Amino acid sequence: MRRLTFYVGRQVAAATLLVLAVLIGIDIISGVIDQAGDLNNRYSVRSALWYTLLTTPSRVYAFLPFAALIGGLAGLGSLAATSELIVIRTAGVSVRRILWMAILPLLVITLGGALIAEYVGPPLKQKAESYRAMALEKGDIGISRFGLWHRVGNRFIHFNALQ
Repeated sequence: MRRLTFYVGRQVAAATLLVLAVLIGIDIISGVIDQAGDLNNRYSVRSALWYTLLTTPSRVYAFLPFAALIGGLAGLGSLAATSELIVIRTAGVSVRRILWMAILPLLVITLGGALIAEYVGPPLKQKAESYRAMALEKGDIGISRFGLWHRVGNRFIHFNALQ
């Protein structure tokens, strides 16, 4: 039974991760296109791509429900297309058990995505916003290992740390 649970879970997890990768890929492409309006000398396509990649973990959580639904259906659908679900049912496995086999990897993926969106996403998004703001800033900015220097006219401002 353990081997069967692993097999069904692997099929569902692989389909879900594939769907999540496609959704995130589409989001990255649309994010770079969205940033195209802000391109200038200092904020290039490479910078727009970097900004989009850094803000992606905070947007993963929005795609998880769709990826779980579509991936779960696709994983079970692939098992049904090759009549493996019929064989599993004929072997005496209940529908409730098959459902649990499919839901378990979805819960793990959703929990992992929520942890990424909650703990990895915000610091990266803050870094990306800061990077983008500095690239789009009209004034002079100097970055050193001791902080950030910003010049507005004849005034200089020094930032050691931002909260």
